[in-house]
Amino acid sequence: MNFRSIAIATTLSIATAAVAQTPPAAATATSVVAKHTCAQPAMPGSSKTTTDIQMKRFVDELNKYKACLQAYASEQQKFAEAAVASGNAAIMEYNTFVEAANKATNSGNTK
Repeated sequence: MNFRSIAIATTLSIATAAVAQTPPAAATATSVVAKHTCAQPAMPGSSKTTTDIQMKRFVDELNKYKACLQAYASEQQKFAEAAVASGNAAIMEYNTFVEAANKATNSGNTK
């Protein structure tokens, strides 16, 4: 058996072992993302029956609702960026390991 055959067999066994492993439960697609808790403001009545004070209150509540949703979206963006970074780190770790394994199995190859 030559070194090339050994390298191929090693790579296949490493790939098979990687496939057989399961990711942690938190990393599965079934992870639940909490829904926002922002409260929509009550709609004002028609412009004919709504006073200036009522309209000002509505606009204030609308601005609070908007700020709440923006804060929620910003927080979710941070979680998404962390998840992507974690996934990329896992892929880099695997690639580095496979590269080292290939170098180790090919180190005595003279062809």
